[in-house]
Parts: sequence; structure tokens; C-alpha cells
Amino acid sequence: MLNNVAITQSCLIFNEEWLILALKRADNVQERPGLWDIPGRLLDAQTLATLEWDIIHAHLHHMIKEQIGATVEDDSPLLVSSSNNDGTTTMHMMYLAMYHWDKIKLSEEHAAYERLSPLDFLERDSGWLGYEVEKAIRQLQDEDEDQEEEDDE
Repeated sequence: MLNNVAITQSCLIFNEEWLILALKRADNVQERPGLWDIPGRLLDAQTLATLEWDIIHAHLHHMIKEQIGATVEDDSPLLVSSSNNDGTTTMHMMYLAMYHWDKIKLSEEHAAYERLSPLDFLERDSGWLGYEVEKAIRQLQDEDEDQEEEDDE
């Protein structure tokens, strides 16, 4: 049932100044070495088969804690998209969360972090993730414009 299916979960984490927590992947990791990243991870079909759907969101929180040494709250779904590559369908689930970054402790898969404006993040080399982040930022801007229009009425 889950053959050739994968899910990625990621989280756009902003601070109160709307700067993104951007992570630079270590050069010695197998996947996407040296590229810019946001907290996230691929869940393969074997992992998915062991999880219930209501647990997947809790897995996101565990993964964030593991990657940046901190927890986020009040995250909300932001973007769901899918792609098909080499016969595998991947569903991308991106969440939005706020964090004040008092303490960041990176996992070994990341070498550095920066606080970047959305535009600065998009200018970094992030591979396919840049496209997903760009869609999410565009969606946030559209929602903000819609809210402004409602406020004007």
C-alpha cells in the first residue's frame, strides 16, 4: 500500500521579526551536503507503515527538537504539495511555527544556522527545498493580503 510513497515534513520557523531559521547542512552528510535547509526530514514507506497518521505531527516536534535542540509551539499546516521522481511519489508537508531562538543546539547533520529574511533564504543554495519554501512564502503573502482586504472592508 505504501510502496513508492514518501512524506517529507518540514517547518518554516520564524522569529518575531519574520526571519527564518535557516540551517546549513554539514558537508559530510549523504543527503544534500552543504545546502541550506529548514528543520525537516523524510519519512520513508517503512517508517510510515509503523505510524498512525495522528502520530506524524508529533514526529515533527520530535524531529525539530532533535535538529535544533528546541521545541516550537503553535505550529500550523502551511503547505501540502507532491512530486513524482524516479517512480516515487513524495508528499511534502510544511508547517509554520514561531520561535524566539534563545538557544539553538544543532544536530550533527547541520553545521551552522542563520536568521534570514525570506528573500535571503531563497537566494541561498537549498536545492529543491527552495522551490517549496518559495511556494510557502507566496502563500503566506497571499493570506496576509487577503486579511488586509478583509480589514479594509
